[in-house]
Amino acid sequence: MVVTRSEAKQRKEIHVVTGGGGFPGFTLGRRLAQSGHHVRLLDITEPVWELEDGMEFIKGSVVDKAVVAEAIAGASAVYHMASYGMSGKSQFVLRLSAALRRNKFDDFCSRSEVWFCLKDK
Repeated sequence: MVVTRSEAKQRKEIHVVTGGGGFPGFTLGRRLAQSGHHVRLLDITEPVWELEDGMEFIKGSVVDKAVVAEAIAGASAVYHMASYGMSGKSQFVLRLSAALRRNKFDDFCSRSEVWFCLKDK
């Protein structure tokens, strides 16, 4: 389904961006907000940039079930951008991936009304 900008503004769909405190996640969130979506950023680190209209920030970890449930409540889409940062500590990423599987991040999305979830494999 293709949604026009005016339709998106009328609907105010909630889009969640994990890793929203970092540059890539925040930039994606800002663009989504500028397109008329309500954006919920989730990260353990607060963004250094000012939130724009239509953006909110939740401080917490993607491995915390309660935080993830709060973040995706009522969301239409999730962009899973959380990572260890620019240095890409490979062992940490592997542990994080395992924790996310244990945490059943996908289950949260599938049991909610999320229609789109962008993530790696």
